[in-house]
Amino acid sequence: MNFIEKVKSLLFNNENRNENNNRQNTSSNEYKGAVVRFDHSRGYGFIHSKDFDQLVFLHISDVEVKVRRGQNVKFDVEKSRKGWKAINVKVEGAW
Repeated sequence: MNFIEKVKSLLFNNENRNENNNRQNTSSNEYKGAVVRFDHSRGYGFIHSKDFDQLVFLHISDVEVKVRRGQNVKFDVEKSRKGWKAINVKVEGAW
């Protein structure tokens, strides 16, 4: 095995490890919940989900439309350094 083949092997193995780590930090299940609190001036709030069984952080950048307290949402979760964060949030309607 020459030098270039060794480098390619190392690169591809690292890419596969990174993909596996990303999958472990993100849940592919879609959860349902309701917006418990959202402060538009600060740009964040929280979702309560019985499916996920805890409050999940919601940042304004992860929502397509303006949300308000009581709205039903569907979302995925992602592990952040401070806990679980909602991503791919879709608003369904009033609670």
